[in-house]
Amino acid sequence: MDSAPALARRERRLRQVRLAEVVAAAGAITALIAGTALFDEFGPGALVAVVGGLAVLVAASLVAQRLRRAVRYRIDRPNSTVWLTVKVACLLGGLAGAVAVASAVDAPSLPRTVIVVVVVGALAGVVNAHAARWTLFQVDATGLRLGRATVPWSAAARLDLAGAAPGTVEIGVQLAPGQVVGGTPAPGTVLADLPVCTTVPATTVHVDHVRWAVREFGNPAIPVVVRHETAETTAPIQPVETPAAPPARPVPPPARSRRGWLVAGALGLVAVLAAGVVTAVVLLGDAEPGTPSAEERRNTYTAAGTGNLCHLVDVDVLASWSTEKDVLDESGTHTEPGYETLSCGAQTGGERPQGRFAHFTLSAVVADDAATARTFLVDAQDEDRWDVAGNEEEKGTVDGLGDTAEYEQAVSVFDGNVVNEYVLVVRDDNLVLVTRFRAESDGSDGDAPGIGTLADTAIEVTRGVMTGLRAPAEKTPAGEDAAKAAATAPGTEKLMARVRAADPCEPHLHAAALLRRYGQVVPAPKDGMRLTECGLVISDGRAPVAELRLGLDAFLSERDRAGMTREVAGDQEVYHERPDGEATSCSSFVPYDDSGFGAKVSVERVGADTGPAPCEVAERYTGHLAELIASLPARAEPAGEPSLEGDDPCAADAVAHDMPGWEAGPVARYRATHCRFTLSRDGEHYEFDIAFEQGGAPSGDERVRVGMLAGKRTRSDENLCGLSVSYLPSSFEEDNGQNIDIYVKRTADDPGAERTHDVCDLTETAATAVVDGL
Repeated sequence: MDSAPALARRERRLRQVRLAEVVAAAGAITALIAGTALFDEFGPGALVAVVGGLAVLVAASLVAQRLRRAVRYRIDRPNSTVWLTVKVACLLGGLAGAVAVASAVDAPSLPRTVIVVVVVGALAGVVNAHAARWTLFQVDATGLRLGRATVPWSAAARLDLAGAAPGTVEIGVQLAPGQVVGGTPAPGTVLADLPVCTTVPATTVHVDHVRWAVREFGNPAIPVVVRHETAETTAPIQPVETPAAPPARPVPPPARSRRGWLVAGALGLVAVLAAGVVTAVVLLGDAEPGTPSAEERRNTYTAAGTGNLCHLVDVDVLASWSTEKDVLDESGTHTEPGYETLSCGAQTGGERPQGRFAHFTLSAVVADDAATARTFLVDAQDEDRWDVAGNEEEKGTVDGLGDTAEYEQAVSVFDGNVVNEYVLVVRDDNLVLVTRFRAESDGSDGDAPGIGTLADTAIEVTRGVMTGLRAPAEKTPAGEDAAKAAATAPGTEKLMARVRAADPCEPHLHAAALLRRYGQVVPAPKDGMRLTECGLVISDGRAPVAELRLGLDAFLSERDRAGMTREVAGDQEVYHERPDGEATSCSSFVPYDDSGFGAKVSVERVGADTGPAPCEVAERYTGHLAELIASLPARAEPAGEPSLEGDDPCAADAVAHDMPGWEAGPVARYRATHCRFTLSRDGEHYEFDIAFEQGGAPSGDERVRVGMLAGKRTRSDENLCGLSVSYLPSSFEEDNGQNIDIYVKRTADDPGAERTHDVCDLTETAATAVVDGL
């Protein structure tokens, strides 16, 4: 048997092989993890990690292969390496497909990590299974392996070789008395008297190699016999005068002079591996590897300048589906921290519909960024906000529409009525778009349009609205969208101060004589209007037929102006929406120089079609008063007390003063009574939205007091909190109160930043600063 130094040398070589295999596996894992990051966003860091991991994998595999020659002798099936490469490539292709699917469905980080772990385990399983099926003959320190049978050295008495079929050699083992074989032994054909045999290609085996392997790795006392057709020859192993390596494979163990090179090479590989792993971990720690910051990234969609979402939709399609052809439509907007919602609704049939009638709703949520849009969609789906119900329900996806597009459809039958309903929910970058069509028939005037018609129409409408809301391709000098660029421009602060000092209800701005040709004119109630808005109601003596509203702090982008008709009234530019005889509302815009802001005159027809054409009223009004509107005449008398009219909500300096060490960023004034700013310190960032609004009593989950004022607070989550403080209570059954609305949002922090404040506590800090400054 081997001497103690020989056994120690063999164990040392085995440890070196295991180390090289571990380094190769770590390189593969690094390449896989960094590869998943490349699917999210191509970047140099991820590419370096992938290349580094692959380099470590290849280098360590070559070293391991060289070291294995010193600890085993093996013969594989022909083309074994090629087939193993194909299997591994298929596995990696499967990983790529899995990661692509995970990205398409916005899978969180855990499932993607699970995919990597499963593929790594599968990779090890494929390699082991391949070795078990494709290894024909192996000699190592544990014994002999012939196909799927294993023979320990203690069970082997003799090893025989004999020529078999043309081009092949049969190898068999004579067992010692009382010994058994592990695995699945196969008897031979030529060596039929031996219980364990295997057949190998003649070009891959040499008797001298086999003798060397038996002597080097196993028991030199075991004879190696070559059988011939006429006799068998026993060739005992000669004394160790054999050179350090046999004349052909396997290669002998590395000489002592190369051990230092191996150690140095292994250390170098480990260093490269460590760098790759660190890079990959950093990449995986970012939810969107390589994604630009909010300041650098430009959103695909914008709500700026889109005052009426219904103008992007042909709602008259409902008339072709209905018995009664009158289509009533209504639009609206609603702003929340992080996103703005535009809505459009239309219906036919009136209050008591008969025959065929239809209903349509469209909701466009334009978020500050893609992450906010994803969060909004997940929350809405968790609440089943857009589910449909019916006798026949179906859900699915639509290809080629945004980042994700899912639909739900249902058919209901009750009391002879048939209702077909289709809802399409699309998310693309920072936009969530929900389109719903509902068609119903009582059978007296034919059938309602089918689900296929509703689906085709919903997809067409969605594509059109996505095009209409798409942000202009050109960027502003600051790299931000036009609305934010205008809100942070140097002259905006002074402009908004002039707007607050102006009176939207100033008598000269509401020259009733201009509108009397359309009916009786009276001031409109302030309910539902902002502090910088005022309105007039036109009636026919019995009921209102139209309402005009003047707002002094509207924003209109260059893209929106391009879609309007330009007019010069005196020395003042005016932009009008293009007339549409079927439209129930229309707007005109009076810009304040090139600031992006201006006064907006909106006219909406109320009730039946007997009222004046909205675009005609808007054009007549602005055409006569454009220069006066643009001059922003100051209030003749101060606003009554208590009142927020004329006051500035932007308390950025005061809030920063109450938070020592925090630095305030640029103040964005989106309206005269609404501003946004960010406070930062040590990588921690909080965004403040402060607005003075006119409306009803504050709503919320928790009652709070700010000085002598009452308010209510709502915590959306740990990163967002809102507080509404009643400054001037509403009159009985009217929404004419004045509130201070504050939202604080914890935005993306720098890596390693610690949370030092609660967002709800900061709403009270900001509210106190605002109230103290009034």
